[in-house]
Amino acid sequence: MPSVVPSPLYLCILAAACAVLALVAGKRRRSLVALLPAVVHRCRARPMFSHLGMSWFQLDALVEACDDPAVPRGMPFSLRLKGPTRRSDYLFSRVRASVDRGHALFVEVEDYLVARKARLCANGWTVVLDVEHAFGWPASGLEASAY
Repeated sequence: MPSVVPSPLYLCILAAACAVLALVAGKRRRSLVALLPAVVHRCRARPMFSHLGMSWFQLDALVEACDDPAVPRGMPFSLRLKGPTRRSDYLFSRVRASVDRGHALFVEVEDYLVARKARLCANGWTVVLDVEHAFGWPASGLEASAY
């Protein structure tokens, strides 16, 4: 039985295809890690004050319940959030209307490697915004976990 030896061109194409597949698999694994938050803080809060600026939204609230037992009930916190994109503008208006009426909301702050996101949930409406600045809870949780 004669042996068939693949041509050098075929071997080069096969090696290049395997290298591309390995590169894509490596990027996919790293991108999945970047998608997962490093730390997640959750609480139920009672809004005290909110203000909508030109490109930001200020939310001041009191913690009613928190997943971190070190955060006491009634602890004040303030989040300065970037304004919504056009895609999430409708959801943001619904959440903001609930906040303005004083309805309790769930706040979830996710710390990613490159950014912080806040998920605000009120009356069944959820919006995700970028965090520009946090004071009180969850900032105190980050400082405590850093040591």
